[in-house]
Amino acid sequence: MLQAPSASYVYVDATVPLGGVTTVWETDPPVSVERVASLEAGDSCNITHISFSVHAGTHLDAPCHFLPEGSAVEQLPLEVLCGPAYVLNLETVTGAVEPANLEGVPENCKRLVLRTANTSRALMRSPEFTRDYAHLSPDAAQWIASRGIRLVGIDYLSVERFGPPEPMVHRTLLRAGIIPVEGLDLTDVEPGWWELICLPLRITGSDGSPVRAVFRRPAG
Repeated sequence: MLQAPSASYVYVDATVPLGGVTTVWETDPPVSVERVASLEAGDSCNITHISFSVHAGTHLDAPCHFLPEGSAVEQLPLEVLCGPAYVLNLETVTGAVEPANLEGVPENCKRLVLRTANTSRALMRSPEFTRDYAHLSPDAAQWIASRGIRLVGIDYLSVERFGPPEPMVHRTLLRAGIIPVEGLDLTDVEPGWWELICLPLRITGSDGSPVRAVFRRPAG
């Protein structure tokens, strides 16, 4: 029989709110949130309609985003999306994250979250898309894939640089069974170990999904 947990926790929500000012990719439509029925207008209830790309704001990529044979979002293993995660401090990195920047990753890390200069620049809190953001290099993606890591998170809309000739970073990660979680707002997430809870919507056949990404650790 399960026992009620005795420890108290600190929770940090690293999810960008979805709304008209949510950061989206340069070619994606803006997030639209519209009240289509309202109590104020005399309707029996409030009803909201929302329209957006599944890669807007804080989201994850499913393998079929870049791999023709890849699985869709409803097939992702939940045990990968929830569990211990290491937040690596890369606050001085403004461009490509290289293997040398990853030397501080613990050997037992299965979920790696990169807190780069994107966070100090508050890129995920700006409605304006920028092409200039910290990202993984192809060599860093290969390094991560070789370490048995199952999830990698980053603090902007893509783990890959803007406009590569081929999406090698995404393909390397996804072929290795690594789930990219993008668009994290890590402002209040300190470096070190956390428990990550990161759940997508169960959208049939989708190449991605918005997520509610929550970090927690024991209080004190």
